[in-house]
Amino acid sequence: MLTIHRHERKQEYTLALECYNKAIGIYKSDTLLYKNLVFTQCAMNDFPAALKQVNEICELLSVDEITSSEQAVKDLYTDFYSLKGYILEKMHKHDDAEQVYTIALSFNPYKYYLYASLADLRKFFLFCH
Repeated sequence: MLTIHRHERKQEYTLALECYNKAIGIYKSDTLLYKNLVFTQCAMNDFPAALKQVNEICELLSVDEITSSEQAVKDLYTDFYSLKGYILEKMHKHDDAEQVYTIALSFNPYKYYLYASLADLRKFFLFCH
C-alpha cells in the first residue's frame, strides 16, 4: 500500500492504477481498494472508466446485501452510490446524478453531504433552466 500512496503523492496515477489492479487481483473482496482505484481514475479525469468501475462494483454487490439491516452494508452502498453520483456530476449527467444521490440516501439518510450535493444540483437546475 505504501507504494500506491507514494505514486499518488507524486501524481503517478498510471502506476497507482497498476498497483491497485494487482492488489485487487489478490484481495478481491477489499472494497477500499476498489474505492481508491475509482478515486485515482477520477484524479486522472477518466470519468468514463471510473463510472464503468463503479457500475461493475454495484453489480457485484448482491441484492441480498441491499435488504440487509446491517449498517456497515448500508454504508458500503451509500459510499459507492455517492461516488457514482459524483462521477455522473463530473460527466454533466445531472439528472442521473440526482437519481443516484437519492438512492444513496435511501441506504443511509444520515449522510448529510448527500443532501448538500442534491441541493447543489437543484440550484444548478434552477439556474440553467
